[in-house]
Amino acid sequence: MVADVEFPSDILPWANLKDRGVEVRVVKHRQWQISEEEILQQIDERTRVVAVSQVSMFTGQQMDVQVLSKGIRDAGAVFLMDATHAAGVVPVDATLADVVVSSCYKWLLGTHGTAVFYVNRNTLPGLTPPFVGWASVSSGGGWQSPLDYTLHDNADQFLAANPSYISLYVLNNALEHLLALGEDKIQQHSLALGSAIFEVLEPYGLEIMTPEADHRRAGNVCFMAANVDVLRRELEKHGVLVWGAYGDFGRVRLSAHVHNDSHDVQRLESAFDRCRHLLT
Repeated sequence: MVADVEFPSDILPWANLKDRGVEVRVVKHRQWQISEEEILQQIDERTRVVAVSQVSMFTGQQMDVQVLSKGIRDAGAVFLMDATHAAGVVPVDATLADVVVSSCYKWLLGTHGTAVFYVNRNTLPGLTPPFVGWASVSSGGGWQSPLDYTLHDNADQFLAANPSYISLYVLNNALEHLLALGEDKIQQHSLALGSAIFEVLEPYGLEIMTPEADHRRAGNVCFMAANVDVLRRELEKHGVLVWGAYGDFGRVRLSAHVHNDSHDVQRLESAFDRCRHLLT
């Protein structure tokens, strides 16, 4: 089971299993919001996996992970959580899920080439990798018994080959920086900037996709607009970088993190005023 406002990588692997008889249920958004209750209502005895992001990359909505965790586990299904738009800006309790994945090039301040992959051994003690490489094993049979091997007893069993060491060094440095700043301070800072962004958007009558309540969002504020590519290019001319492309069907995403401050919001306000003809 997936939601319709998920990142494609959270949907397409399941869609690719349809030829094997796997039914992929899609929970539809209502006014851009996904209801935890609707997700849980669609679970039945045939449900095997529920794949949901803690924070939607498309709308910026943060899900109530505790509610989902209890409902999914009570139903006997596996809870796979994508923390890409949560980790590094709001707390992520991986123990509430069975599997957690996350990119590292966004809020974790890392780069492409490495990612977070967590398996809850308490709930999935028997999960084994679908592929095996030389780095997955702690020992092998050598030339005498080349088909014999023993998997690592830790997460390394899911590592098939050499990792991107440079990406890991960058990530390690970034995590030390984030931890030194403090998880709570980062969250409070990003949410405060997000509130200021809401104030900037309010006069334009835009269709805001992100919930305004603090507990329902993280670092992103998203809205719908016409001529997204034109708007993005014009904002860039005024020193404001946003995410927006035709492939997002009119969605524009603003993100605030540790490298932003109130001066950036002021620049956003000024840029929006200059691009008023594209917003109203």
